[in-house]
Amino acid sequence: MKEMKAGAIIAWVCGRGQGRNVRAAVLAGGALLSGCAGMGLGTTDGDAAGGSRSGAATELAGKTSAAAASGADGAGPGAVMELAPAVVVPSAPPPTWRAVTASPLETWTDRRTPLYTYVLAGDIATPPVPAGKKAPNSPKLRAQRALQRVLTDVQADAFPEGPEADVALAAVHQFLVPAWPRTARTARTPDQSDDSQDRLTLADVDLIKSRAHLELLRVLLTQSPHQQSPHQQPQMAQRLRGLGPFLVTTRQPLGELVQRSASGKLVVVDRSPVLLIDLGQRNDSTLLATVKTLKVVARDAAGQTGAIGPLRARVVSKLRASGVVLPYVAESPPPAAQRVK
Repeated sequence: MKEMKAGAIIAWVCGRGQGRNVRAAVLAGGALLSGCAGMGLGTTDGDAAGGSRSGAATELAGKTSAAAASGADGAGPGAVMELAPAVVVPSAPPPTWRAVTASPLETWTDRRTPLYTYVLAGDIATPPVPAGKKAPNSPKLRAQRALQRVLTDVQADAFPEGPEADVALAAVHQFLVPAWPRTARTARTPDQSDDSQDRLTLADVDLIKSRAHLELLRVLLTQSPHQQSPHQQPQMAQRLRGLGPFLVTTRQPLGELVQRSASGKLVVVDRSPVLLIDLGQRNDSTLLATVKTLKVVARDAAGQTGAIGPLRARVVSKLRASGVVLPYVAESPPPAAQRVK
């Protein structure tokens, strides 16, 4: 039985059907075992030096020496085992937009970026239309259609160069859409395929949370401990009482700028520049051009210096170059420069 096992091992090692690396590994192992105090191959009991097993070990050692001298399977002297390269699985790139399900006053625990753009709308809810009747073309219905178009453009790839450009955008900026919890997992990364089931629609938007964000922004733009502070922008705050849709860009999450005091009053605890784009009553061409322009400006905001300055002038310049009707664009005074870490 032992002779049969040894013979089977020798036949398997020397067989032409085996791979070069496998045979080299087994032959090298056999040579190592045979050289251990003259014990031969597989000395697991007291009769390792006797009988036919010793002969089998001698034969295998001879074959091993020959293979080591000539190289396994004709590979030449000194042949070594070829190790397969390690497989590196890259991490998924960050998303360019996110469905926000938490209250705007809750502590921000998601990924941080130098810029955040909130996609918001006012009170645009309309009563259900009875079956068989056509919905009236009201301002709220037009705002709903505009918000749906903005959502589509926000979730679309922005750059013809490919997903690498979207990855660069995601590194410095993210769109935030107040949404119901069931859509929290739908943030799309640039490497994912276009699956309509993963896309946010108008029905996913939480209009209650959207109006809560607008309330915090109005406080941020009107409340100040100093008279005539440059951060006081009552006209911008009044604009946020409309239907929208709005694109509002800040340098910090809103919950880090406005908080609720012990008495229940909303108070400003930190300052951030605010870029406001009101897309109400604008056609589809303007909506598309504005979202694309904001993506480009946000991606290139830091420039070569790594510092983010005012954004409004760059947004307006690119929109004028595109030839569309300009939306309302305003910005509260930014700091001299905000360096991207």
